[in-house]
Amino acid sequence: MLGFQPLSSTAVGVDLQNNILVYTGNSASEKVTMWCVTFYPEAPHLNYPFGLIKPFPCSTKDYVAAAYVDIFTTRPISTIQNRTITLSELAPTGMEIAAIMKEKNGRDPSIATRSLEEVNRKIEDCISRESNLAVAAYCRKIWGTGEMMKMLPNDLWEVKDYRKASLEDLVLGGRLESYRVLPDQVLEFLKTL
Repeated sequence: MLGFQPLSSTAVGVDLQNNILVYTGNSASEKVTMWCVTFYPEAPHLNYPFGLIKPFPCSTKDYVAAAYVDIFTTRPISTIQNRTITLSELAPTGMEIAAIMKEKNGRDPSIATRSLEEVNRKIEDCISRESNLAVAAYCRKIWGTGEMMKMLPNDLWEVKDYRKASLEDLVLGGRLESYRVLPDQVLEFLKTL
């Protein structure tokens, strides 16, 4: 299964292994669906009638596979072409993530809160140094402002009769895989966010 990126990377402020959670702005109450699977409208230069398919790790492989079958084997091409279709299996709030961390670790997570002003300064600092590490700070910012969910296309595909993974399945049930190993330099930067 694919990892659910916000839970399997410290980039957005969730460190399951060390039971640390960093809220930014209102991320305690805002939902996070860091990355999704999106089917973009037709891309003629690629000679692909369905357009681009961009998979991002926030849905399990099983959910993505079920959606592919549902979308591509049961629909006429004319009903799915030139659409921006998005899959999002799970979108918890920061408080929901904190609760599952407590359940997993037997104690409340260590929680720090960063203001949007602090994160904006960090973004500007990274940009002035031409550092691509601004992306992590920006992701935390858009979670904390609620922009993350607003960025999803309106055409959100739901697979009928499919039981989506829950936080319990992923975190307590062992279905969560790591996103990728981050370089030490990146990990050190994330500790400062």
